[in-house]
Amino acid sequence: MNTLTPLGEEVHVYECDIDTLDVEGLKVLLSSTELAKAAAFRQPADASRFIAGRGIAKKVLAFYGSTDAARVIINPGKNGKPVALTDADKMLPAFNISHSGNKVLIAFCNQMVGIDVELVKEMELESMAGLVFSEMELSILKNLLIP
Repeated sequence: MNTLTPLGEEVHVYECDIDTLDVEGLKVLLSSTELAKAAAFRQPADASRFIAGRGIAKKVLAFYGSTDAARVIINPGKNGKPVALTDADKMLPAFNISHSGNKVLIAFCNQMVGIDVELVKEMELESMAGLVFSEMELSILKNLLIP
């Protein structure tokens, strides 16, 4: 396999807002296996996140590999981490996808890479604190919250 080194030692991170993407249009880049995986999600939003992540990853990988996105193949690698190559077995950069809410983050690197994003929902601090804090910690928190 040929190796690709457009990234040097850098890590490139791309952020996408799913609400601004043509998710249906990205389906043409997915394999039948990937489409079946997307269809298996119970929630349509989860399927959209998966399709968006894979589709955008293939577009960016195609850019790095100077090829067409339809020629990018993503297979499970060691420990389930995805590995990308072209249909001509040209190795592409390592990547990792994370999605939460309407955001998709994708990291690309010439070495194994990981990325994570998590939607933080507003929560009532005091009610949650009562579940995990000791009486002394609750007292300190209460004093901090009083203006």
